[in-house]
Amino acid sequence: MKTNNPLSNFYWYVCLCFALFLSSCIGPKLDQLDFFEVKTKTPRSAGVGKLIVEGSITRSLREEGPLSDHGFIWAENWKGEDEDFVKDKPGIKTISLGNFDQGDFSDTLNNLDPGKKVYHVRAYGLSENRMIYGNVESFAFNFSVQTDTIVSKFNN
Repeated sequence: MKTNNPLSNFYWYVCLCFALFLSSCIGPKLDQLDFFEVKTKTPRSAGVGKLIVEGSITRSLREEGPLSDHGFIWAENWKGEDEDFVKDKPGIKTISLGNFDQGDFSDTLNNLDPGKKVYHVRAYGLSENRMIYGNVESFAFNFSVQTDTIVSKFNN
């Protein structure tokens, strides 16, 4: 007569859980991953209708080669949420600067309207299929015009 030992069932359960735990730990090695951080610096004016945009990329564990792309996205008078301010959305323009390793980078936006528009910019980096964005920064040209009144009296 065969008896069912509840302790042996428990050992099989523990072995199964341990095997599942080990299988979840198998994946790419850390040195095969590419961890990087993207920051957007505050834009600054380069004159009437010109805006200098700057960003930086810091990488910790590096892959063999550079990032496949980096650059900026920007828009005029963006009214959406920061998480919706991403590449290829309607109304968002892209400045692609190509391959990059790490460090600071910049570009100039030209022919902007210094009127009542607010410009929003965000740096990005692309590694294989992973797009990482920096923070969203905003800039408005604040021009004020000062006029002086000159009064002259002519004694005739």
